[in-house]
Amino acid sequence: MKSSNHKINLFIRRGISFLISFSLVFVSLIVNINAATVTVNHASITLSNSNPGSVANEDIAWTPSNTSTAVSTIFITYATTATGTTVPTGLSVPATPTISLTGFGAATATGSYASGVLTVTLSTATVASSSGVSVTVDGVTNPSAGVFYVQVNVSSTTATSGTIDYGVMATETVAQVTVSGTMDPSLSFSITGIASGTATSTTGGQNATTVTTTATAIPFGTFLITTTNVAAQQITTTTNANYGYTVTLQENQALTSSSSATIPDVTAGAWTTNSTTGFGVNVTGGDANTTLFTGNTIYEPIPHNTSTLTLATKTSPTSSSGDSEYVNFQLGVTAAQPAGTYTNNIDYVVTPTY
Repeated sequence: MKSSNHKINLFIRRGISFLISFSLVFVSLIVNINAATVTVNHASITLSNSNPGSVANEDIAWTPSNTSTAVSTIFITYATTATGTTVPTGLSVPATPTISLTGFGAATATGSYASGVLTVTLSTATVASSSGVSVTVDGVTNPSAGVFYVQVNVSSTTATSGTIDYGVMATETVAQVTVSGTMDPSLSFSITGIASGTATSTTGGQNATTVTTTATAIPFGTFLITTTNVAAQQITTTTNANYGYTVTLQENQALTSSSSATIPDVTAGAWTTNSTTGFGVNVTGGDANTTLFTGNTIYEPIPHNTSTLTLATKTSPTSSSGDSEYVNFQLGVTAAQPAGTYTNNIDYVVTPTY
């Protein structure tokens, strides 16, 4: 009977020992499982630039499940898999990156990176906000193209074993898309006739035209003897040339009659109304060459054939509606001018600079 009781007691002791061992193993399993279980919600990582190899700021955000235990340290692990430790190829994090926090009250943070793990240490252990928190890491060099993972271990101590929250986030670096296209050079130049009686400048009575012109003709008609003969055309230039444009003018000869009599080109300078004689040009408005045409009374002779006169110039593209100037022609003769019909040809030349 004694021997039988001894066997029973031994069996009971062995059973208790087995249960204790099984309980320890079960508890160990529970701890290991919990350490790798995602407990946070709405976890995300946002890159300011997703191009592989580019330097970006990372914003890592989540809604914590534990909002009662103060957070001391946050361990951020970069890996090629959700639970691994292999550092993504090409990833580079400053040894002490700049860290910004939200959702941790007035606490600030410092960062320390080594071997794929960024340790974020709070200045003061602080309970996380139930409305959400975030950690922003500046100056991270993105890894090579592809998916990589960020494991976040929120600890109440300075060690990973103090886990109170855990989350895994995935993001991807994507090669940048290059957008290209070509804009063809464009140029438009137009000449518009101006009606008689049009004032082409804000001052100067002689700038009211006395004849009507067209795009291809300046018909002075019968010359006025005691009054300055005034005609005008409007020129408009539209171009996308990077460095703008220049408009020049030249004539094939002085105004010449069938008997070879001429009306001379005017001497450069101020035109005296109803007194100056000759044929000359002035430009007003828009991009007029103000180096020559310092005022609306200044008239220039029109060069012949081998040289040109710059009427207007600009060093940048025009607006879509173009830039316009008035080209004013004035002619003065005396009663001694030989009779006849006088003609010549004038040419506008516009040169864009791309």
